[in-house]
Parts: sequence; structure tokens; C-alpha cells
Amino acid sequence: MRFPRNTAGWWQARLPDRPITVVALGQQTTVPANTEVLPGLWMGVKPDGPLPVHHVLDLWAREPTDMEGAEVYRIHLSDSDTVPDGIDELARWVNTRWTQGGVVLVHCAAGLNRSGLVLARALMLQGWTARRAIEWLRNVRHPLVLCNRAFVDWLEALS
Repeated sequence: MRFPRNTAGWWQARLPDRPITVVALGQQTTVPANTEVLPGLWMGVKPDGPLPVHHVLDLWAREPTDMEGAEVYRIHLSDSDTVPDGIDELARWVNTRWTQGGVVLVHCAAGLNRSGLVLARALMLQGWTARRAIEWLRNVRHPLVLCNRAFVDWLEALS
């Protein structure tokens, strides 16, 4: 099944957002399961059912991601004090599909750090500064996006 490029309203009509509880920086908070950060570009957690997306970048890769009709790229990245290799390749994978009109979901365990790292880098490859990309993602998803200081330092060093 292929879904047309969506808008936030269409997504909400197809899949009501369910909040999830996460612990980040020692604090428990509630975040939406998935957030459209720009039209057709989503970040969040592993979906628990069919979604209107064309491409899924699964950065958690602990369980199979069965997305009927969607291209799924699975790779486990650690949320640690070391930035994993291959972030630029993943960011280019996202950009290629998104700029060609595909709807893309980038997800990890909580939809905050690993997905934030790849999406911030993808935006930087589109010409955004690290600071602008980080602030944007925090404003549209949650203030705890990219709370991993090592990821932020790495992104800022690239600007």
C-alpha cells in the first residue's frame, strides 16, 4: 500500500497520536509518539501499526519493523557519549527520499537523541546551521530532543 505525501492533519486523521512516557536526563516526561517536523518528515518511536509513510529509518533495530509497503532501513545506533560512524550516510538516505517527495519516519527508542542526531544532520546537509536545526527539532518535537551533549557538540563542530 502506498500513501500520498501527507499533512499533519491527514496523519492525525489516520493514526491518532499516542503519548509515550520517556526518561531523559533523569526526568520522566511525556512526548508524542511521532511528530511531523517538516511536511513529510517525521521523527519518533517504533510504530505499532501501519503508518502513512514511504520510508522508515529504524535506528533502534531491536525488533522487526514491519511496515507494509514502506522501504525500511534498519541499523542500531547507540545513544552514548560517542557519535556513531555513518551519520552522514544516514542523513543523505533521509534527504534523498524526502526531497524526492517521499514521506519519511526516522525513529529510535524514545524519538529524541538518535533520531534527532540524524534529522539535525539531514537538515544541515540542506543548508541549515546546527543551532537552527537543533532548536527547530526541540521546538516542534520536545525540548529534550538532542539532550545528549556529545551529539550536540559533534553537530556544532560541523557548522
